[in-house]
Parts: sequence; C-alpha cells; structure tokens
Amino acid sequence: MKRSLVTIQGLFLIALSLVGFSGCVALVPHQPNTQLIEELGEAAAVSKFAETLNRSTQPNYQGTEVLKDSFKTNQTGVVMGAWYQSHHISNLIQIYFNNISRVEVYENNVVFVRGTADQVLLRATFNQMQDATTLADLIESFKANRSGG
Repeated sequence: MKRSLVTIQGLFLIALSLVGFSGCVALVPHQPNTQLIEELGEAAAVSKFAETLNRSTQPNYQGTEVLKDSFKTNQTGVVMGAWYQSHHISNLIQIYFNNISRVEVYENNVVFVRGTADQVLLRATFNQMQDATTLADLIESFKANRSGG
C-alpha cells in the first residue's frame, strides 16, 4: 500500500513538472510589411485580404470586404442550445483601421487584432503560419494607408 502511494505521488510530481515546463504559446517576432498594398496593387490586396481572412478555421469568416476606413466581415459558427439543439449564428463585424493598435501573431497560427484599449477586436486561427503573417501584413498595411497611421 505504501509503495503504491509513493508511485502515485511520483507520477503526480512528474505530471506537474511537465505542465509547469510546457509554458504558454509564444508571440512570433514579426515585422509587418506595411508596403504590401503598393507591392500587390489596391485590387489585389483587397482580394487577398478577403481570401486570407476567409481561410480562418476558427471562427469562420465570410463576405469580407474592405472599405475606405474599415473592413467588414461576417463571423459565423454553431453554438449548442438547450436540449442539444445546435444553432447557427452570424455576427457582422466592422473594424475601423484607426481603432487598431496592433496585430499579434502567435506560434499556434492565431492572430489577434487589438484595439486602442487593448481589447481583442478580431481573433483568427489558421492552418498555416503563412496565412497568419499575411493577414497581419495586410491589416497593418491597410491601417497605414487608410487611416494615416
């Protein structure tokens, strides 16, 4: 009995140390390309922005369009309701470029667009890091070119 208690305590300490050493997902050091609109051209940049954001796996975005001072997108998903009934939701989001303080890209291909009060304005998860960094570049480029900053 005492031997099994020691074994359980040992396994618990090993599991605890593995959890403690795993750490958090790190922020990717990324210098955004704010000249991407000039490199691609206005029409191609708008199209690439919509295509890239629509490739987000969680949440899903559809119908993305870039306006003069903002972008709009339709966030869609499924939520569980009462008695295991699933409900499809749709949320129209409009984000003004001058309200964006920074765009963060993480190692797990997650992008956070943060507002001036450090709130999360948009979150997008991608399958590839290239999509995450492309979205960050495009947002920063539109911000620099559309809001004067």
